[in-house]
Formats: sequence, structure tokens, C-alpha cells
Amino acid sequence: LFLSIFLCLGEAICIFLFDSALAGDFLAKASSLCIPLALSSITTTMLNSLGKEKQTFYHYLISLIPFTLSLLIFVKFLGIDSVILSMFLQSLTCAYLNIRLLIRNSFLQKSALSSLVKLVAISLFCSIVTYNIYNILSMFFTLFFSLLLSGILCSLLFVIICQAFKLFNIVDFVRKLLKKHKKGA
Repeated sequence: LFLSIFLCLGEAICIFLFDSALAGDFLAKASSLCIPLALSSITTTMLNSLGKEKQTFYHYLISLIPFTLSLLIFVKFLGIDSVILSMFLQSLTCAYLNIRLLIRNSFLQKSALSSLVKLVAISLFCSIVTYNIYNILSMFFTLFFSLLLSGILCSLLFVIICQAFKLFNIVDFVRKLLKKHKKGA
């Protein structure tokens, strides 16, 4: 969901919050980190909890190779954007190695990866739709309301499509929220 929102609304968000289109451009580009960075973090945590700390440490060291090489090579051409590319390659490498280890040790099924691919595709689709919705809304509303309405519509579209593809069950989610709320009251 955040990939969708930051990719298409990053510039507008940073203009609203910081009065900086440059920061927004950087945020939109850095949104590509959402998936590999989260995967790397989650899979590293999973493997560490399964007693594979040494392997995750080696995966991290290996993932520093593309990070360092891409920084050295691309900083002249991309400037600060080379940091985004380097972090993307580092996170992707680490996530790939971790996922491969999880599958090899039967802690993760390959079928789980198809859900991930679907989520990325849905995120990109939602970004395109939200970008167009934002552009239309910005002709009629202020920046704040255009962002707010676009963000809400993006979130709803994302949840509805995930529900349609059975990647997310809104009914179970609401039940769990209500249970937690009742326990806390």
C-alpha cells in the first residue's frame, strides 16, 4: 500500500509537508525500496528466530557487494539517486538469499512468492490509478484535499483488489480489530 501511495503521491506529499518538490521526487524514487527492504527485514528476522543467525550475517555481507559496487559505479551518473539504487540492490540480494534459504529448509513454500508478485502488481496498478485520480482532483481541490481523497481512494482500491484476489480478508481483519478493542476496554 505504501509503495502505491509514495510512488504516485510522493512529490505532492512532500510539497504539502515540507514545501519541497525535490524531496518528493526522492521519496517517489525511494518508494521502490518498500518491497525489497521489507522482505529483507522480515526474512532476516524469520531466519534469526529459526537459529540461522550465521547465515543471515553472511547474506548481509554478500549483499554489501552489489551495494558498494553500485555506489562506486553509479554515483557519478545518478548522484544521490545512486543511494536508492544501491539500497535496492542490497535489499533485493539479501531478500533473495534469505528466501532461497527459507525455501530450501522448508520454512517457506514457493507458492507464497506468487502472492508477493500479485501484491506488487496490485500496488503498481493502484499507483497508476491514484496518480490519474490525483491529477483530476487537483484541478478542483486544494493540495490537502486532493492528497487526502487520493490516498483514501488508493487505500480502498488496494484493499478491494487484494480482497478480490484473496490476498486479504477484510472481514477477518475487522473481527480481530474488534476483539482487540473489546479486550482493551
